[in-house]
Amino acid sequence: MRRLPHRAPVVLISLVAATATALACEGSPAPAPQSPAPAPAPGAEPLPPPPAQAKPAPAAPATDASLIPREVLFGNPERAAPQISPDGEWIAYLAPVDGVLNVVVAPLSDPSKATPATYDRVRPIDQFTWTREPNVLLYEQDTKGDENFHVYAVSLPGGTPRDLTPCENTRADLRPTSPKHPDDVLIGMKDRDPKYHDLYRVSLKTGARTLLQKNDGYRGFVIDDDFKVHLGTKPNPDGGKTYFALGAKKELDVPYLTVAFEDMGSVGMSGFDDKGKTIYMVDARGRDTAALVAMDAVTKKVTVLAENPRTDVALGLSDPKTHRPLLATTTYDRQRFVVLDKRFQPDLDYLKTVVPGADFNLDSCSDDLKRCIVPFNVSDGPTRYYAYDRAKHKADFLFSDKPKLEGLALAKMLPVTITSRDGLSLVSYLTLPAGSDADGDGKPDHALPMVLYVHGGPWARDEWGYDPDHQWLANRGYAVLSVNYRGSTGFGKKFSNAANLEWAGKMHDDLVDAVAWAIKSGIADEKKVAIYGGSYGG
Repeated sequence: MRRLPHRAPVVLISLVAATATALACEGSPAPAPQSPAPAPAPGAEPLPPPPAQAKPAPAAPATDASLIPREVLFGNPERAAPQISPDGEWIAYLAPVDGVLNVVVAPLSDPSKATPATYDRVRPIDQFTWTREPNVLLYEQDTKGDENFHVYAVSLPGGTPRDLTPCENTRADLRPTSPKHPDDVLIGMKDRDPKYHDLYRVSLKTGARTLLQKNDGYRGFVIDDDFKVHLGTKPNPDGGKTYFALGAKKELDVPYLTVAFEDMGSVGMSGFDDKGKTIYMVDARGRDTAALVAMDAVTKKVTVLAENPRTDVALGLSDPKTHRPLLATTTYDRQRFVVLDKRFQPDLDYLKTVVPGADFNLDSCSDDLKRCIVPFNVSDGPTRYYAYDRAKHKADFLFSDKPKLEGLALAKMLPVTITSRDGLSLVSYLTLPAGSDADGDGKPDHALPMVLYVHGGPWARDEWGYDPDHQWLANRGYAVLSVNYRGSTGFGKKFSNAANLEWAGKMHDDLVDAVAWAIKSGIADEKKVAIYGGSYGG
């Protein structure tokens, strides 16, 4: 399940100083699932097939100095967020249908036979997921932007969507599915209290809902594949949170684990293994950078699976059936893998050769781990998606998210590390206009006007990859520099907490130091520097 990214507004100014009972809505009898409006259009034509080539043609140099239209740089992707079905037979992705974003499906064996699974003519759909029931998709949709999202199920091919949450003025959301219970799904619903999602088990066949967990102030639940609720989290007055376990009254009222305020941004449970005995989580308690760990659910003994002294570790791939982590990732300046299961090392070795120089992920895999969808991300082109057969070590090109970017003279993004005046390492990203660096040393042939592009948050970070703002400005002749100033996340708690009480202080010094570095390095014209960003960056 994925939601497309949203960017905050930006500003540009000059830089001057540096119960297990079947329930319906509010307890009424459960109605039969209903179809959303509008219904699928009969006889709808298939979408144009994706490109037939095995691999995209390499980007060709531009033949003129014309400006790239902003619509090309910032426009919606033509195809996005592909997912493979658990049985490995289908792919689904988001694509416009009559100008509105919908879910499109195709057999993995013949992606050219792509057809819409949804036909919304008014509101774009941006969240969907496969169920463990063969050929059944779930997606979320609201009505006229009221944000009361309902959850719909649609069977493939050509099924009519069914509303699994037909309750007025109620917001519902999807929860993870379970391979042990393919006929049922978990859905959170605010049908009782508009502040909290109660957790329901819903039958895909009948639409009957069974209350699994009443929510009286919990911010989240930790559930196993048997749909057993083990833990619930509630915030603490000091800004931390506590996980509560089931007590003698079968209520989540026994404190299980407390996370201090300073650890809140870097502690989170991904869930239980298939036996319900081990919890996999990202954990920074008692350490600076977050590690990927396995914790015994009874003794709470922690075993570190992957760690890095410079950057937090994230889960890269887990077994869909056992949930055991197989790959972890770290991102200091660029993404790197930590191999937890040696069977995947040959896969990584091969995938590095498919799109040289790209970052990639085994983004979505079948339950048997034989087939995966792999996105390859570059800084000077679109994201390219491949279908990967692990047994054959063969990746077949599916499509690019923005094919109009192919062949344009886009600029490469360069990772650089700048040292602040008090000795912090500021991982930053520099983009120079195409053709401005003849010898390829990362410095332009002469100093350029420069835009310092500051990320929002501040509890976020810049990363390497395609950035439309970088490309837009570089295409207009500017050098562009983005800085992970203190307070940025992903580099450990000390780096993030170094921003405490330093807004408009040392946080701003980091930005000024980055500009001074760019001027001293011959990158920026000291008389032509501007600052630009959104949210905190604005």
